Amino acid sequence: MDAESLARTRWKPAEKALAKREQIAGRLREARARVAELTFAHPAAVERDRQARGYALAEGMPTPQSEAEQIARELDEAQEHAKDLEAAAVLVEDQLREVRDANRESWVQSQERAIEQAGKAVLTRLEALEQEVGKLEDERGLLAWIEPVSAEGSVDPHGGRPTHTGTVAAALDQLRAAVSALAAGEESGKPPPGRESSWVEKRLAAKARSSWGG
Repeated sequence: MDAESLARTRWKPAEKALAKREQIAGRLREARARVAELTFAHPAAVERDRQARGYALAEGMPTPQSEAEQIARELDEAQEHAKDLEAAAVLVEDQLREVRDANRESWVQSQERAIEQAGKAVLTRLEALEQEVGKLEDERGLLAWIEPVSAEGSVDPHGGRPTHTGTVAAALDQLRAAVSALAAGEESGKPPPGRESSWVEKRLAAKARSSWGG
C-alpha cells in the first residue's frame, strides 16, 4: 500500500483532502480528453462544411449551418473548462499541503508509535523463526549422531549440529540490522550527497535508535 492510501485509512482530514484531489484530477482528465476529441474532430467538420456549401450552391439551396463553427465553440468552452480545473487542481494540492502541515506533529507521533510496533512485531517473528531454525538444527544434529556424514567439516565429530547452519544465524542477524535501520529511517544508508535529512527523518531515526537500544 502506498503512503497516501495508508494515510487515507488512518486520518479523516487526509482522506478528505486526498479524495478532493482525486475528484478534481478525474474531472481534469475528462476535460482534457474532451479537448483532444474536439480538436481532432474539427478539421473533418471543416471539410464536411465545405462539401455541404458546395452542394447547396450547386442545387440553389440556402447555405447550411456550419458544423465546424459549432465544434469550435464547444472546443473553446472545453479549453476554458480545462484551464479552470487546472487552477482547481493547484488549489486542492495546496489544501492537501496545508492539511499535512496542520497535522504534522500529531501524525508524526502516531507514526513513531506505528513504526515502533511494526518493528517489534517483525523482530518477534524473527525470534520465533530463529527458534524454529534451532529446532531444525537439533533434528539434523540428531540424525548426524545416528548416522554420521562422511563429508569433512559438515558435522561435528561428536554428533553436533551441521556447521553450515551458521549461515542462517548470520542471515537473521542481517535481517535484524535491516529492520532496525528501516525503523530508524536509514533503509537506504547514508543520505545522498548534498541532501540533509529532514527534521521528521531525524526525529524518527533518534526515536528508533532509542527504542532498539542504539
